[in-house]
Amino acid sequence: EACANGEAGCYSESSLLQLARESGADSQRASRDSVHSRGASMVEGRRLLANSFTFDCLWTPSTCRVEKKRRWLKKKQYRDVLLLHGFPEWMTMYSDLMEQLAASGFCATACNQRGYSPGASPDLQTHYKYKNIRDDAWELAKAAGYGRFHLVAHDHGAGVGWYM
Repeated sequence: EACANGEAGCYSESSLLQLARESGADSQRASRDSVHSRGASMVEGRRLLANSFTFDCLWTPSTCRVEKKRRWLKKKQYRDVLLLHGFPEWMTMYSDLMEQLAASGFCATACNQRGYSPGASPDLQTHYKYKNIRDDAWELAKAAGYGRFHLVAHDHGAGVGWYM
C-alpha cells in the first residue's frame, strides 16, 4: 500500500537511494557515472495487463526476480518501487533513476499511463477520470507482483499518487 508524504516508510527519490546505501549497498554503485560506465542497461521493456488494458512498461528484472525476502532493507522496508510519470512525459523519464535504484537493489517499474500506451488508450474522454488512472496504478502494482511499495511520482503522476 502506498503512503502519504511524511508517513512512516515514505521516502523521496534521494532518500530511497540513501536508505539503500545504509542497508549495505555500495554508494558508488548507486551513482549515475558508475551505472553508465558498466555499459549494459539494467532496465528492460515489458507489458503488463491491468483493467483490461495492456500497458507498456520499463522494469529492472535483475532486481525483481530475486526472492521477496531479499528485496527488504534492514529495517524491513520494501524494495519495490512504482514510478508514475508526468505530463507530457513518458515512462522513459525514469530510466536513469531506475538504473540507480536497480544498482541499489530496488525492484522498479514505470509504465506509460492510460492514454500513453497504445494498448491502454480508450476512445471516450470519460475513461480518463483520475479514479480510473488511480485504479490502473493499483492494478499495475499488483501485476508487477507488488504488495506494499514505494511510490515515486511527478507532475500528473503525483496527482494520481495523492489520490491513491
